[in-house]
Amino acid sequence: MSVYKVDGIGTRKDGAGGESSNFSEGNVKVVRLVGFAADSGGDVTYTKGDVVALQRAAATVGGSDVIGQFGIANVELAAATTELLCVGVCTETVTVKDGTTDIIAVQVAGTFVNANVATASTAGLQIFPSGTAGRGALNASSDADTNKPYAIALENASSNQADIILLNPLDY
Repeated sequence: MSVYKVDGIGTRKDGAGGESSNFSEGNVKVVRLVGFAADSGGDVTYTKGDVVALQRAAATVGGSDVIGQFGIANVELAAATTELLCVGVCTETVTVKDGTTDIIAVQVAGTFVNANVATASTAGLQIFPSGTAGRGALNASSDADTNKPYAIALENASSNQADIILLNPLDY
């Protein structure tokens, strides 16, 4: 069997007797999930690079219960103090108006450039949800439900941004 595709992170032979870096983005996976802004709760902005989590919470959107409309497949900006499972990073900035829903593109696997990650994060270490909504950090939460990494830092974070590789926690 021949190799169909070289993918992932590492090095490979370059055909000239040397090796070249392989940072393929062929393993990027993006899913579309429902984001919402609860009635009378104000607009919610999902910013490119922010981490999001699956949420199961009672909220009224457009006069209807959001769980009844979408089950648990709705997302909210992730914070370790409130969210159960980080699933990925927003690929674009979307503002959901008060009392409405919108589709949010969420990258769940592959490399992501300039994700929202706390400045103290260091290359090679796992990234967990933090106490700041939408931001990842090195330290795992004390809550066993949120104590799950969703990415690995590929560089030291600067100005709350770092390149990361997402671990596809739900195996989409």
